[in-house]
Amino acid sequence: MINQFDLAGFGAVGNTDATKNTDATITLLQLCKKELTPVIDSLGKMIASKDELLQSIRELAAATTEMQSMAHEVGQIAAQTNLVALNAAIEAARVGPQGRGFAVVADEVRKLSFLSADTGKRIGQRVDQVSVIMKQALNAADRATIQDRKVLEVSGAVVRDVLAHVESMGDSAEQMRHYGKIIRGDVENLLVSLQFQDRISQILDVVSTDINKLQMSVAQIDNEQLPSSEEWIESLQSTYTMQDEYHAPGEATSQNSSTETEITFF
Repeated sequence: MINQFDLAGFGAVGNTDATKNTDATITLLQLCKKELTPVIDSLGKMIASKDELLQSIRELAAATTEMQSMAHEVGQIAAQTNLVALNAAIEAARVGPQGRGFAVVADEVRKLSFLSADTGKRIGQRVDQVSVIMKQALNAADRATIQDRKVLEVSGAVVRDVLAHVESMGDSAEQMRHYGKIIRGDVENLLVSLQFQDRISQILDVVSTDINKLQMSVAQIDNEQLPSSEEWIESLQSTYTMQDEYHAPGEATSQNSSTETEITFF
């Protein structure tokens, strides 16, 4: 029975293979805890990084809105410039030949205003396209962020649950080994007591049998002759089952002390 405790890793002070295996298991659980703990932090940092990217996209979307407003302003300025150039050409025509040079300048200004208006229009169209793309990207980023947060919550809960189980298993293994050693000691003491009790019982049984035999011999003293002491001891020794019974009470103690009593656990 004690051997079973030793094989289970509940040995005494000795460092058995089972105890080493238990220590290795606890070390592995602690390593799992060490490796899994940064996972939650990494997931949190990933979400934070995506939040920063999402904020940058929002700022870029706001910038495209401003560009749309600026393109519209360019179109308005071009229209006003064209109107001013048209008025200048009319006035130059009224002046006659003296206003031809001014009319040429007014015509060039009108051409520039048309080009500016066309450029502003194309800028506005391009900004509109970019704005649509930015809105789509922003919506996709929002959905991805929401999904990532859900994944983070689930993953974090799973990792925390695993870490809790790892810590609990480590504590349970250590407590089990501790209490197993205590139980082993109690069982060992119990077996010692039982074996000692068995030895005493055997000795008492031999003594009781010998006393009964003596009583029977005394009762038959008139009919039969009592055996000699040597015959009596020889007959008594035939019933012995332990080494201690062969030592008479009056013999030297040195012989008794030289014989060690070994207890074998069962």
